[in-house]
Amino acid sequence: MAEDFEKKLKAETGLTVSMERQLTRIRHAYTHFKLTGDVFLCRYSAGRVRLNSARSHRWISFGTLSDLPLHKANHKFLDVLELALGE
Repeated sequence: MAEDFEKKLKAETGLTVSMERQLTRIRHAYTHFKLTGDVFLCRYSAGRVRLNSARSHRWISFGTLSDLPLHKANHKFLDVLELALGE
C-alpha cells in the first residue's frame, strides 16, 4: 500500500515522500454519504510541486491550519497529527 501511495502522490504532485506510519483512521458522515479516511505520516524526500490541474498551492505551518476553512472530517485527525509532529 505504501509504495502505491508514494507513486500516486509523485504522479499527482511531483513530490517524493516516504510513508512512515499510519496515524489514524477517521470516519465521518455527511448528509448523503459516509467517509472513511486513513491518515499517514509521510516525510518529504525530494521534488518540486507540479500539479496536474488548475489548482494552486502554498506551504503553510501546522499552526496556521486552524485559520483555514477545513471540512469537519479534517478536524478529526488534527490532534493526532499534532502529537505525531511534536507541535
